Order: sequence, then structure tokens, then C-alpha cells
Amino acid sequence: MARDAVITGIGATCSLGRIIKNIYRGFKSGKNSHKLSPGLVNTPFADLALGLVTEPLAPECEESKLRKFMSRDSELVFSACADALKDSGLDIKVYNPYRIGLFVGSGLASGEMNDILPILKNSIDKNNRFSMKLLGQKGIKSINPIQTFKILNNMPLCLISIGFGIKGPNLILNPWEGQAAQAIIEGLEAIRNNEVDCALVGGGDTKVSLLSLIFLNKAGLLTGKMTPGEGGSFLVLESEEKARRRKARIYARIKGWGTATDNQAGWGYSRNSEPVYDSINQAMKMSKITPDKTTGIYSGFDGNTAGDKAEHSVIKNMFKAKTVDSAKHPKMSAGNTFAAAPALSIGLASYSIKERQARQNILVNATGIGSIRASFILETV
Repeated sequence: MARDAVITGIGATCSLGRIIKNIYRGFKSGKNSHKLSPGLVNTPFADLALGLVTEPLAPECEESKLRKFMSRDSELVFSACADALKDSGLDIKVYNPYRIGLFVGSGLASGEMNDILPILKNSIDKNNRFSMKLLGQKGIKSINPIQTFKILNNMPLCLISIGFGIKGPNLILNPWEGQAAQAIIEGLEAIRNNEVDCALVGGGDTKVSLLSLIFLNKAGLLTGKMTPGEGGSFLVLESEEKARRRKARIYARIKGWGTATDNQAGWGYSRNSEPVYDSINQAMKMSKITPDKTTGIYSGFDGNTAGDKAEHSVIKNMFKAKTVDSAKHPKMSAGNTFAAAPALSIGLASYSIKERQARQNILVNATGIGSIRASFILETV
């Protein structure tokens, strides 16, 4: 028999702050946290507003012996996971470590400019061209071997597994929001099918460094009013039966989910509304909740005209105008946190359900760059 998954812990770090209560208050008040980065002075991006994390990370991350192996992405993920576990009130030893799943979304591993420069400088030949031969002879040898851990896409998952003693089913997906949403769905399916008793799901990403911005610009993704950001977000999912048994605080139940692929999008923004419709429709069918019973929407809007229009057209056709007009847009406040965005939006929606203490059914959409669209239906427990 399929089991319902509930959210018992939320951890997040983004430009709106750290700790979900503080982030939600900033988001609810309409706070705009976008800033210029001092590190981008004298670059083409000096005037670009960014969603920067400025608060200290969780103590478990700041003080961890593993931190020397962490990239910025890994730090954000590790911090969010620590906060989610603390928020859940869960002593992780309650569950068999082999029955705790870990499903993570990560971004593109790009490293920091200061880490990459020694390689580049030692790999340029006399004609000022990049040389693969010199890369092998001098470039690779010019950096500390530990740096290799910081540019591997699977390191966020590995470090969490080591740091918190998680040994169950695991998976890491990258590089965009849709893949991070799929990681959350893997955790939901694992609980639903009784493969795990508890799943840690979420993601982390940073697109505020010079190298990341160069990539986004070259790929034609710095369009419209999209604000690149950074963040980490994690959810603790448990089977409802076991969460109630340990008398856990439950934020919300994730009752339905769906995904769809837009084969035309590639590594760009989707202009196609059909996959958005398909993912929402799947989630609604699974949850048996109809549009007229949906009380709120957390959208994937990020300021990109084409992508936003595609989602908006679907919402407008499927839901009442009042619901469309009151839709929430986390990325417009926190910046686009990319692989961290799905869990952050679900976390904000879940927190709103608990705070209002009223019967709610909320749709959360994960749309953005890349080919995958995903939707989730949250309901009051």
C-alpha cells in the first residue's frame, strides 16, 4: 500500500536569510534582497543585481572538518541539511541509517576564479593559446589536489552522507531546477514505496561568481529581469505513519506530483506551455485535488519573459483569475536559486500552510532553465 509523505523539517539559506521562519517573513513582506557584488567590480557584471547569501551558515557547516573539501554549492547544501534536521526535531538515530534516503539536486560545478587561474596561466603556450599538453604537464600540477573535490557534482551528496551518517538509497541530479525537482520526487517515491522511512531531499546552487555569470551570459540566459542567486534548501520527508508515531510537527503533506519534458528547451528557457500543463495535470490527478479546490500557487516565475509567459498562460487557463493574481513568486524576491529553488518554494509553501492554520491545497511549480518541468500539490494535514 502506498504511503503518504509529510514534511517535518525545512532548512534553507538564501539571500532572504537563514532559517525558514526568517526567510518566510522576508518573503511575505515583499522584501527584495538583491545586491551588487563587491567581487565583480571592474567586470562586465559590476552593475548586475544578485541574490547573495550574506548570513553565516549553520554551525554544523562552519565548524565541520569536512569544510576544506566543500565548494560554495556544498557549503550551502550542507548548511541547509543541518538546519532541516534540527527543525524536524529528529534524532537521526531514530531510523536505521540504511532506511534514510538522500536525494540531492546540484548545479554546474564551475569553481572559483582564484582556484582556476593557476591552471589557466600554466596552460597557455607562447602563442597565448590554451594548450592541452601544458595542461597535463603544468596546469593540473599547479593546484592543490583537494580542489578536485570542489568541482565534482556529486560532492554535496557525499559530504552530507559522511557528515550525518546517512547510508540509504541515494541519488544526485544536475544541473537545473527541473532535475532538482526530480530528486525530490525520488525521495517521495522512495517513501511511498516503503523503500525508506525518512528521506532528505533538496539542493544547492550558486550562480553569483564570475565564472558562473560568464557561462550564463555566453549561454544567453541572462535575459529579462532574471536575478542570478545562490542558496541551499532541504526538506525532511517522513512517512506520515512514522512521523505521527514520534509525534513530529508536520508542516504539510505532499499529496501529488508530476513531471514533463520539453524537448525543445535544451539548455535554455522554455517557450512551450504544454509541458507545464502536463506536470500540473499529473500532480492534480494524483492528489485528486481539482483547480477549484486549489487555494494558492507558488510559481516558477523568475523574470524571464518567455518562460514566465508559458507558465502564466497555463495557470490562467486552469485556475480562477483570483488564484492567478495572488500567485507567489519566490525567485522574484530571493533571486533565482536554480537547483535550490524547488525545495525552497516547497518549504515556503509548507511554512505558510502551518502558519495560517487553515485548510489549504497549494500548487508549487518548478519551471525554469532546461527541459524538465515539475509540479507538486501540498495539503494541510
